[in-house]
Amino acid sequence: NANIIQLFTHGKADSTEAGSAIYFQDSVLSISELYQFPKLHADLIVLSACQTNLGRNATGEGIMSFARGFAFLGVPSTISTLWRVNNQSTYDITAFFYKNLKAGFEKDVALQMAQNEYLEKTNNQMPYFWSGLILIGNSESIQQDFSFLPIILVAVILLGGLITWMKYRKKDI
Repeated sequence: NANIIQLFTHGKADSTEAGSAIYFQDSVLSISELYQFPKLHADLIVLSACQTNLGRNATGEGIMSFARGFAFLGVPSTISTLWRVNNQSTYDITAFFYKNLKAGFEKDVALQMAQNEYLEKTNNQMPYFWSGLILIGNSESIQQDFSFLPIILVAVILLGGLITWMKYRKKDI
């Protein structure tokens, strides 16, 4: 039920029938397994792993990448990678991206700003370091509902009920 899902792990593109894979500490997720998952309700998935937007070219279908697989699962936007990306630069860019996203920018603008911010703050000017992450799909900003009013109202009602119960309990004793 998360709005954003971040996978910061390892990936490898494969143009064979086996397809590409994302590697976790104790398991592997292949693209073919992804199509067996239930629909996801996330607005964005960020795949900070190598080659997540590469895959087998299926005739009449196009590239069978993880970005496509998550779109099949109902995720309207995916940030994925075009090649074997550098871990540190990918981490830095995604940190800048989340800061920009939280500020209310649209996803594509937030990513572009993150890449520019990375270029301003580092000596790694080669495109290899900063341009491997791309946005696929819906670029609208993510609606952030940080309204604590319902939580505060429930807490006040519960606290009021507890105080009332304690007053009546003292009268009975």
